[in-house]
Amino acid sequence: MTNRFIIRKGVLKLATMTEVAKRAGVSKTLVSAVLSGSPGNTRVASQTRQRILGAATELKYSPNGIAKALRHGRMNVIGLYMGEWILNTHDLFLAEIVSGLQVGCGQQQKDLLLHGTFRGRSINDIYIELINGKIDGLVMFTQQDDPLASLLAESSVPVVTIADAVDNLPSVVVDDSAGGRLQAEYLAAKGHRIVLYRRSVVFQTSTERRYQAFREAATALGMTVIETSRPLSSPGFYVTEEEREWLHKGSAHRPTAIVCCTDRFAHGFVNHCRSVGIRVPEDVAVVGFNGIVMEMVTLDLTTIRAPWAEVGRTAIELVARRLSGEEVSKETILPVELIEAQTA
Repeated sequence: MTNRFIIRKGVLKLATMTEVAKRAGVSKTLVSAVLSGSPGNTRVASQTRQRILGAATELKYSPNGIAKALRHGRMNVIGLYMGEWILNTHDLFLAEIVSGLQVGCGQQQKDLLLHGTFRGRSINDIYIELINGKIDGLVMFTQQDDPLASLLAESSVPVVTIADAVDNLPSVVVDDSAGGRLQAEYLAAKGHRIVLYRRSVVFQTSTERRYQAFREAATALGMTVIETSRPLSSPGFYVTEEEREWLHKGSAHRPTAIVCCTDRFAHGFVNHCRSVGIRVPEDVAVVGFNGIVMEMVTLDLTTIRAPWAEVGRTAIELVARRLSGEEVSKETILPVELIEAQTA
């Protein structure tokens, strides 16, 4: 019995539609009409249809997926572009995002294509790479000032951004403002009056919303907010000289709580305080944002839990809806919740 994989002159060759037609004793056009699954205008007798299907089964033939995708104008692939971010598999935040993207692709019967960071390439080069037909749609994890976002917003490729809202593109974000207010309300209820807030100097819509909402709520609740910063992109974690001075001031002026725009900053403060004899939470409370579960930590972090996996899944769903011609919301905002643990 001949099967789909035919060895010719030492080369592995797939059986073709022509060979199926020859086996069934019909035309290639008739085979195409039957195997494509589309009704069309071609009438095929039941016996002939069964003979074609039998021949295809004997040859273990299946239509060429790429050719079929090109005919229908779809590759069934959604891309992920992360700008300057590197997809570090040890980064639990990115791991949750990607797991959600994979779940979403499974639900939509799409594949996920990870694009590189394209360092050294011009914006136009990257733009052409992203719209060259390899993908049907794109999920972007980037910042507001990325010039590529403006170009893609005018393209025919359906794009959805995640985590940070970007002008002119639909986005899936978490309720950063609500999270900031929850942090302030929680600490005020605990009796804190002087709070140090560690923010990022790398401008991101998400972290800026968190900070502004926290500051407004904290001020309204009678708390004093001390603002410090350290770039989110800096390697590792360390406490700045300014922050050290605040933590070692006399009790009347020392902050009794530290609030961070990310869990990574918060865990860093917990480790630093314990290393210099400052007790957490007895001497200073620490609150984070993201809700990423970390192993090998000495204390469970009080934080704002954000559904990052659901953000990824929802982004894929929105890309699929845009591919179908649907309009989607400018911003899809997913709820967050405060998780009380051992650090505050």
